[in-house]
Amino acid sequence: FIYAGDNDIGNGASADAVVEHGRALLYKIDQFFPGMPVRILSIKPSPFRFDRIDRIVDANRGLAALAAARPNTEFVDIFSSMLRSDGRPDPSLFSEDMLHMNGLGYARWVGVLRPVVSALMAFN
Repeated sequence: FIYAGDNDIGNGASADAVVEHGRALLYKIDQFFPGMPVRILSIKPSPFRFDRIDRIVDANRGLAALAAARPNTEFVDIFSSMLRSDGRPDPSLFSEDMLHMNGLGYARWVGVLRPVVSALMAFN
């Protein structure tokens, strides 16, 4: 499971840079662990970084394309599960800083990740 790019976006990186870092990481995984199953998690939408939401969406789109192009790799969309019906991040999932998740936010992730983990466990 890979979760990467959130802090890169926060530090001003472009979506393309995040995707290139993901590509480099997958290359290293393939080099040292050929055939390893990989699950790439989308970057979460936090209220604190809502001003960068377009970059997050673009990075997630690129990470999904990376996953689709590599065997035994899946993109896991946690982004959508953290949005309200108006398309904005749900602030109830975040601590006071509106960047880091609280218990409700992590519980939301568990709901998305549990079936992915179960499918991997059944595969092995």
